[in-house]
Amino acid sequence: MENKTRLNYLIKIALLGALGGVLMLMKAPLAIFPNFLTIDLSDIPAIIGALVLGPIAGVLVEVMKILINFILNGSFTGGVGELANLLIGISLVLPIGLIYKKYSHVKGAVIGGIIGTISMTLMGALLNYFVLLPLYANLMNMEVMDFVYQAEQIKIFGSLMNTEWDLVLFGITPFNIFKGLLLTTVTALLYRFVIPPLMRIQN
Repeated sequence: MENKTRLNYLIKIALLGALGGVLMLMKAPLAIFPNFLTIDLSDIPAIIGALVLGPIAGVLVEVMKILINFILNGSFTGGVGELANLLIGISLVLPIGLIYKKYSHVKGAVIGGIIGTISMTLMGALLNYFVLLPLYANLMNMEVMDFVYQAEQIKIFGSLMNTEWDLVLFGITPFNIFKGLLLTTVTALLYRFVIPPLMRIQN
């Protein structure tokens, strides 16, 4: 990669990462999910980066997004929430970038989004159950379910959430499916207005 091209590449990653970091500030809980699961569109710049610049660029945008958001907003979870956002975001963006690299059209982006959603859902379930929820509970010196109940964060599936696995199955998993499909839909709607123009000027 020539110096000019490399600089162009890094500038785009930085700009997309900055946009993602700002979008991360604009988050809100959804009524049907536990309150600690908030929805935002901060993965959209990373998806765009993966489509235009390649899968590794998408991952780098995710990293940059987290760093920018940390600078702007700090952390209220001891870094666990940011780690979760990063790892689960990568599990969405990386498959999208890899599939689009092979099938470079809007259908490829949508297929990548669907597979990315599946990947994000599976990784989200495994990471939360085995790593993230226990890590956060240990950091806060409480049981995993305590912080959920104390904040009255159980919504429509509240009667079913009695264990950590229930929380993953009835709270985190449907949330990640919803989020993945939302991000895929928004990407598809933006595709013709954003991706082809950026492709033409990427060099």
